Amino acid sequence: LDPDTLTGHKRLVGPTASIVATCFDDPAQQLLSLSRNGELLVWDVRTWKQLISHKCTHDNGATGACFVADCIATVGSDAGLRLWSHHPVPETAVYASSPILCVATYPGSQRACFGMANGSIQVYESMLDIKAHKSLQLLSASP
Repeated sequence: LDPDTLTGHKRLVGPTASIVATCFDDPAQQLLSLSRNGELLVWDVRTWKQLISHKCTHDNGATGACFVADCIATVGSDAGLRLWSHHPVPETAVYASSPILCVATYPGSQRACFGMANGSIQVYESMLDIKAHKSLQLLSASP
């Protein structure tokens, strides 16, 4: 696949390390990318202007990111989940018992799931519950 020969594509310049996650928000008006070095970038897909450029702090590198409700979730090898609000970009951090390799959300909801290095998938009904407990270990997974 050669992007230079494709039509109808856009090449975004800005990330300075390998990309570990990309995600559209709901309703697909913004695109985020997360680099292994923790560089989080968000673009407006109508104008392709960069809206956010932030350095996430994950020891041993960032591994995943997605939009969730009114914030952006990033995860990393440090077993950390960090929640970033869009404007400005303060951080809330919670920790799991195992490194978190990826995160995904159900569009338009607070529901999130995490792929863990220990081979488990953890599903939570609300990111707000995670923020309140400050630990992924304290929450019970949904069936």
